[in-house]
Amino acid sequence: MSVKPKLECTNKYDLFQGHITNRCDKLKPDLVESMRKHGFLPSGAIHVRKIEGGKLEIVRGHHRWQTAKHLGLPVWYIVDETAVENLEDLETLGQDWSVTDHARSKSVHNDDYFTLLEFTKKHGLPIAAAANLLSGVQASAKKIKSGKFQVAEMDHAKEVVKVTDHLFSAGVKFARSAAFVTALSRCFRVPEFQASIVMHKGQNFPKLMEKRGQSNEYLEEIERLYNYASRKPIPLAFRAKEIGTQLQAKFFAKKEDKGDLVQVHPATTPHAEIQTVSDAEAVDMVRFFGGEITTAQQAPADMTFQSAN
Repeated sequence: MSVKPKLECTNKYDLFQGHITNRCDKLKPDLVESMRKHGFLPSGAIHVRKIEGGKLEIVRGHHRWQTAKHLGLPVWYIVDETAVENLEDLETLGQDWSVTDHARSKSVHNDDYFTLLEFTKKHGLPIAAAANLLSGVQASAKKIKSGKFQVAEMDHAKEVVKVTDHLFSAGVKFARSAAFVTALSRCFRVPEFQASIVMHKGQNFPKLMEKRGQSNEYLEEIERLYNYASRKPIPLAFRAKEIGTQLQAKFFAKKEDKGDLVQVHPATTPHAEIQTVSDAEAVDMVRFFGGEITTAQQAPADMTFQSAN
């Protein structure tokens, strides 16, 4: 039998704990002024739920709790264990939510989104870059917002950020950019690639790489660093694109077997034939491995791509 939520009040601020995904990092002047003038009104009670250690985790109302603590006001709260499936429905400010906002709301009851946010924060990555690494393909904003994001390649992601974290600490500030992370991830698909070489040379020769805008451009930069003063250079950028195209071919062949594609001509070389797809996941796969997307003139609902090399 569920317990009916009850309005309560306390001055014990340490009784509360902010949710791991909350973005309340500073006081809001307007809210401070309002609560200083009117106090903490019972009608504005914060929503909490019980967690281990006798604490109350804040679900909604982080700013009100923070402001009450700042002003020394008693906190009105409601303990409600009711599952909140979609916190976007509770948003009242009328502003557009970012991809991160959607991920935060879904992380309350979805471990994949919780992992995504923790991974993003720990390694200082753009959420898109973290999502790409963890999912294994390009995780579009639409996929994240729709609740379809899933963690599929944690081990791969950990290996990549081991390098990006090292390079960033060595002064390569763009090492955490989405384009660089994507390029490095593609390098890890190359069997002969050794991450230790990039870490060592990046530490000693960080200026050998320059800031770029696209992942394909960063492939060239990583190759230049990798082969610097090497007796046996490897065409790293070419190999990364080649293997990416092979993975695309396997992916499309599997999709074709399921009848998920309108028209498919899997590529076996970096010079892919144009392919027509109607599956959003397929489009994400193409983009992740450097393909170019354009809308098909003859079929507006479909997408076409051609390998970018």
